[in-house]
Amino acid sequence: MLFSGKKRQNSLKSQIIIDLFSNKIISVDFCCGSIHDYKLFLKSNTLINSKIELVVDSGYQGL
Repeated sequence: MLFSGKKRQNSLKSQIIIDLFSNKIISVDFCCGSIHDYKLFLKSNTLINSKIELVVDSGYQGL
C-alpha cells in the first residue's frame, strides 16, 4: 500500500479475540478506515459471558 500524504482511507482496523488458555481464535473482524475499538467490537456482534475475565486495551472501556 502506498501512502502519498493525502487524506484518504488507507488504514485497516483489525480485531482478534483469543482464548488465552487454549490459544484458540474465537473471533476475527476487520474494518476499513478509522473506527474506535469499542465500536468495532459492537459491530462484530460477539457475545461474551459476563463471568469471563477479559484482558483488553484501554480502547475497550465500557465492556
